[in-house]
Amino acid sequence: MNRRLAAALLLIFLSPAGCHRMTEEEALEAAREEIRREMQPEVDRRQREIDDLKRRISEARARIAEQEALRPEKAAQ
Repeated sequence: MNRRLAAALLLIFLSPAGCHRMTEEEALEAAREEIRREMQPEVDRRQREIDDLKRRISEARARIAEQEALRPEKAAQ
């Protein structure tokens, strides 16, 4: 679907529009920017998931370190 959207945007930007005609490079950049805007919510959602997983890993490591710190104390008693 993204390729279709990009192709449609390219056609729109490459067609003559008034006195200024976009260059191919300008049309590609405009299409890229449109795709970035379209994809940003998904990128943000995945970044939040990654941050949550990192937080959970950090918490799990802290719990493991705490449990390991308590083990020698129990063995010494």
